[in-house]
Amino acid sequence: MTRPSFALQRAFLVDAIGPAGLTTAAVVGLCVAVLGGQLTAAASVVPAPLQAGQIGLGLLPVALSIGVPIAVLVGIVAAGQAWAEGGDWLSLRSAGLRGSALLPATLALGLTGAGAQGALTHNLAPRGQALARMSFQTGSLTLRAGQPLHLGDLLLVAEEASAGRYRGLALATGDVAVAAREGGFDGAALALEHGSAQSFGERPWRLRFARARVPLPAPDRRVELVERTDADLRALIERMETNGRDAAYEQLILYKRSTLPAAVPLLATLGLPLGLRRVRPAIAAASVGLGWWIATRLCDQAADRLGPELAAAAPLLGLALVTAALWLRWADR
Repeated sequence: MTRPSFALQRAFLVDAIGPAGLTTAAVVGLCVAVLGGQLTAAASVVPAPLQAGQIGLGLLPVALSIGVPIAVLVGIVAAGQAWAEGGDWLSLRSAGLRGSALLPATLALGLTGAGAQGALTHNLAPRGQALARMSFQTGSLTLRAGQPLHLGDLLLVAEEASAGRYRGLALATGDVAVAAREGGFDGAALALEHGSAQSFGERPWRLRFARARVPLPAPDRRVELVERTDADLRALIERMETNGRDAAYEQLILYKRSTLPAAVPLLATLGLPLGLRRVRPAIAAASVGLGWWIATRLCDQAADRLGPELAAAAPLLGLALVTAALWLRWADR
């Protein structure tokens, strides 16, 4: 006897949610580690434990925005594969049901993922990116030995670093150079001990000191496009166009925040025939993800020729065509 329709959809969703959840956790953990490592490696300072936690928290929405589409695809493919290999799909076909009978559950997961993805791309991910980058603030960070740190027009470097104390400190700003035997951050200033300062201006001077306190300027921080909210992006685009500058790439970034969530239901729909044909979830995710990434990068590079609207929509349209073609070629649809 065929299970009632609601029970059928619920059973398929239950089998899809488990793999989707595991995939989300794996992708998020990997992305937070990789992105956090990249941010830290590129910085001239090492985050303190509290700031490291803030960086991880800020990167969490970014990692989720990467993981959600992959998780939805893997969840649907894994559930379809399990039903095909476990005999459930054969039972459905014997009862006269076809693949479209599982579309409600498939679209339910896809639309839920699209809603989550939209909240991430339009709101949470940009704010998270900003939080992660703002965590690199002088006074709560540790200077890397031998790696110069630029703060406004000030250049700072230390030969040795240990437990927040530094030896062989040198800094330069304008026409003044300072060297100190040791020192450390003290709030928004640098406390120096046993050093000298020298000016190379029109009226040169030199002095020695036992202790000195040098106020530090706030770090220069360029606001990246990925950190800007939708309102900030629109305002930037308006200013650029008012000044006669091309804002195609900025518009593309804004449009992609909508096309990426729109792709999630398509990925779910694409995953159903793949899974019921017993395609492995990892192979499906890798193949579709690679194709999507290549198409997106090509369109990003061609945004000035295609226009931002078409460049943002083209990968989505391509995914829709692939999904439609796969369903039309699926005899059990």
